[in-house]
Amino acid sequence: MAEKMGFDSFWVSDHLTDFQGAKIDPWTTFGAIARETQRLFMGSWVTDAQRCHPAKLAQILATLSHISNSRVALGIGAGEAMNTVPFGLPFRDPESRIAQLSEALRVIRLLWASTSEEPVSFDGRFFKLQDAWLNLRARGKIPVYLGIFGSRKGLELVGKQGDGWLAWINSPETFRLRSGIIRRAMKEAGRTPHALDFVAPIYTCLSNDRRRISQALKAIKRTLVRERYALRLMGFQLPHTGKTFQNTLATESEKTASSQAYAEIPDDVALRFLACGSASSWIERVEEFKSAGATHVIILFLDHVEEQLKMIGSSMPVALRA
Repeated sequence: MAEKMGFDSFWVSDHLTDFQGAKIDPWTTFGAIARETQRLFMGSWVTDAQRCHPAKLAQILATLSHISNSRVALGIGAGEAMNTVPFGLPFRDPESRIAQLSEALRVIRLLWASTSEEPVSFDGRFFKLQDAWLNLRARGKIPVYLGIFGSRKGLELVGKQGDGWLAWINSPETFRLRSGIIRRAMKEAGRTPHALDFVAPIYTCLSNDRRRISQALKAIKRTLVRERYALRLMGFQLPHTGKTFQNTLATESEKTASSQAYAEIPDDVALRFLACGSASSWIERVEEFKSAGATHVIILFLDHVEEQLKMIGSSMPVALRA
């Protein structure tokens, strides 16, 4: 349906678990989607190198590039506690996770260029290769999108090594500030801004129904509780010092903690992180993100997905489709 309605990309989260329960695996899902579509671009939002060795990720993506005829991207990030700690995997400090992510990118790209005649070696802190090769050339270039919330080191890594930035919850104002950090890092690295795709996810509720908008606001506030730095950039400080999303476990106690704190976030602040109302008002919000530097948006429907997909698809101007 998304392809028929004219949408360009389709993203699947890569979590073992989350607050909404168990998750599907994106890579096997993409194999199925690739067989049923001809144009739609697919990407993970986001994988991490703590759960999957970069050599395996390189192999998976190269394989999918052939299955999909070059319509796949790797979305990769530094990881979250909920996907590591319950499964006995290490969850390192933020600086170490960013360093591990940087190494994973280098390993993946080395292996994409490797052959049995030209093996590759790498001696890093987290990963090591010794005369390693895959002998599986990707079909076309596989873009690598870095899923970074807001850490300065992470955003600078996007500017230096990424083909794209996969943001998370942002208002147009916070997106502009964070993308500015990336652009400065790109300039320092000798890259042009056109070399990177700036992706803004937009939480969406296309409805004028007060009950649905109220439920959407609650959902946004519960999310913002775990991304309090975005609130701080908007000039609002939560009085409670809860865990950030990366450090949160998907447990009932964590859900309860979020529910207790979210009510303190004012509606007018939360609304800047949400697009609601008519399709035309949604398009206005997209234009705000475009002005803030976004080159690509992901629609995160909070309810009635099929209905809203049709609403946006039928009203989206050609300028936004591009």
